[in-house]
Amino acid sequence: MTRLVLTIDDAVAEKARRVAQQRRMTLDALVQGLIDNLDVEDQEAGRRASDALDESFRLASAPFGGKPWNERDELYDR
Repeated sequence: MTRLVLTIDDAVAEKARRVAQQRRMTLDALVQGLIDNLDVEDQEAGRRASDALDESFRLASAPFGGKPWNERDELYDR
């Protein structure tokens, strides 16, 4: 396990201690949980961006005309 040292404001540290105590967990566990959730948040943000891009493609795309021939051999009859 890697040891990490953070420098934060005293007020923020006290708030973090209170939150950890309310959740009945250690401050280490609280910080580790927050960091673990960063990856999940990034994945969700990526998924939302991908969904928005797919939707924009769906809205902006237009149907192309159909092929003017029925069979391949008709292409060579010209």
